[in-house]
Amino acid sequence: MTNESIYFEWLTFTWLMDNLLWICVGMIISMLILFIFPVLLGYSIKDEVENQQTNKALKQEDSP
Repeated sequence: MTNESIYFEWLTFTWLMDNLLWICVGMIISMLILFIFPVLLGYSIKDEVENQQTNKALKQEDSP
């Protein structure tokens, strides 16, 4: 038995060079997905805080 693993026999330098474009495309798509969620969460939190502030202001106006 040598140091070679039977699980990574297909992972050669030529295979990596042949599929480098698809690997990069997959990484870019994954990165975009991971960066979109915090932006959407930030907008959601901002809207929620604005709604709370307007509700608080309305309650103060209604109080005598």
